[in-house]
Amino acid sequence: DWQNLVLAQDLLMLGGGVGFSIQSEYVTALPEIHRSVSVRENPSSTYIVDDSREGWCDLIRRTLESHFTTGRSFEFSLKNIRPRGEKIKGFGGRTAGPEPLRLAVEKLSRALKPFFGKKISPLGLMDLLCIIGEMVVAGNVRRSAILILGDATDTEFL
Repeated sequence: DWQNLVLAQDLLMLGGGVGFSIQSEYVTALPEIHRSVSVRENPSSTYIVDDSREGWCDLIRRTLESHFTTGRSFEFSLKNIRPRGEKIKGFGGRTAGPEPLRLAVEKLSRALKPFFGKKISPLGLMDLLCIIGEMVVAGNVRRSAILILGDATDTEFL
């Protein structure tokens, strides 16, 4: 299920590590990627991303959902995300600002584009998870431990 990518993001943002399978038996069960989906930032959008772990996960979920399920493009606003360097109360550290989230959405969309109208490859799915992991570590507030299991016969993965 593509939603496991969002679960992995949430677990990584909570400080845990994740294991993820990109074995063909699971990847082939994913739906085709919808054609011509556009996800972009627009400061005047009515969908304003919440400045929280849940808000960041919701934007990634919506981005993946638009590509894997609905085929609907959408816009989002990051105007409520605190600027880089502000102190985080309760969790410790400093905020990463909106840039890591903005870049993650751009990178996810770019990584999915070659699969428009077809199924994603195991390596393509691995790329999506790595983009999410990269976003989580931005700002040096969190670490991201990911174990990816692939097929022993998948030479591209190996």
